[in-house]
Amino acid sequence: VTEIHENSLKDSIEEFVFLGLRKTEGISINDFSIKFDRDIYKLYGEIIDKYIRLKLLNIAQNRLYLTFDGIEVSNSIMADFILDNDFNSKAEE
Repeated sequence: VTEIHENSLKDSIEEFVFLGLRKTEGISINDFSIKFDRDIYKLYGEIIDKYIRLKLLNIAQNRLYLTFDGIEVSNSIMADFILDNDFNSKAEE
């Protein structure tokens, strides 16, 4: 018996962010936009801004990535990137 599971859009976005932020090169903002047809800032703008102010996230060359200090507390940061159930309305505002 083979079981096939397809992620919801919400699951796929969260997975993309979690896996991407675990890489040293981080997330390509362009790739996110192309893959999900959504603006990462409309979904995560407040969170991104918060962690940039705290110097735990950085943006350079259109990539979002954890700083050295951010890596040390990455699990806490990742928890903030979990989308709530009304994420579609945020993405389309």
